Amino acid sequence: MGEGTEESEDFWEVSLGELAKFSVDRADSGFYWLNPEGKFIQTNKTYQENLGYSKDELKEMHIWNIDQNHSKKDRKKFWKKLKREKTWTFETEHQAKDGETYPVKVTSHYVEFMKRKIEFALAKDIKEQKEADRRKDFLNTLLRQDLGSKYRTIQGYHQLLEKEMDLSEEHREYLRKAIRAGREVDEVLSLAKKLDEIEKIEWITEKDVIKVLEHAIEEISDLIENEGIEIEQSYPETLSNVEGNYSLITLFSETIATRIQVSGTKEIKISAKEKEETVLVTIKDDGKQLPKDMFTGKAYTGETAGVGGVRYYMLQEIAKHNNAKIKAKDSKLGGTRFELYLQKA
Repeated sequence: MGEGTEESEDFWEVSLGELAKFSVDRADSGFYWLNPEGKFIQTNKTYQENLGYSKDELKEMHIWNIDQNHSKKDRKKFWKKLKREKTWTFETEHQAKDGETYPVKVTSHYVEFMKRKIEFALAKDIKEQKEADRRKDFLNTLLRQDLGSKYRTIQGYHQLLEKEMDLSEEHREYLRKAIRAGREVDEVLSLAKKLDEIEKIEWITEKDVIKVLEHAIEEISDLIENEGIEIEQSYPETLSNVEGNYSLITLFSETIATRIQVSGTKEIKISAKEKEETVLVTIKDDGKQLPKDMFTGKAYTGETAGVGGVRYYMLQEIAKHNNAKIKAKDSKLGGTRFELYLQKA
């Protein structure tokens, strides 16, 4: 038959099972099926080749013989979560027959088929991706260290000039602005490093919003005191816990610090209230307003460097990592009102 020949429906009904098996066996990723106790029921050829085991050998094994992060004693807990969530994606390592391990990204699915309960999983070999990430991390670290070193050198010369040179007040003001700009570069590098570390965190837990805000303010208390900033806080007696990790503190402390350093604000008001599915934290200030084109709902882009855009962009990324959203609007205080929507735990 030619390529364009139409097949009968009976042909596809009979052949669909064989087609599915043919496709799965030739997929780039490994596929495996487990029973509720964690024993292999079936595997595709790619997974067998990656591990160096035959299909029959794997049928005599359990998942913890391959994945040492998936212990026998934790199997019931894993199965219970998979049954509840239906789908679960995570990274781990699988050990081949020769003893070597390789990183994989596993997506497991809870399946009920012909009255049987099964775990169907896709295991993607991510060794090349991990190596590329390591190279990128190494280059980023070198870049930050190099820029940080050059910044400290520049600041050293600036301080010598300020101390030793007989400058007019006008020239001293130029010098002070240069020093401040240098500090901002250092702070952006520091925030970039924090963001890099935050993006490696995969766990999310419950957080007490009020305690998080208190820690955030305490973290930048020296800056607040040195700049003479007035901070007014208003919270209800109780608030629902929210989703997040320790980087929520960074999100709030850096949002406040950025406004102090970039906008020249002197007064900040912080409040929080319950919404249907979120907790809304509002931070209002009397500093320099952000450009109107930043009030889009997405809040910040990488094109707004003149008003601290790089820092705002990184704050947005930290928010995303905590399943949160940021919006920016005009403030009645004359500056900007930041609305941070945190998902209830």
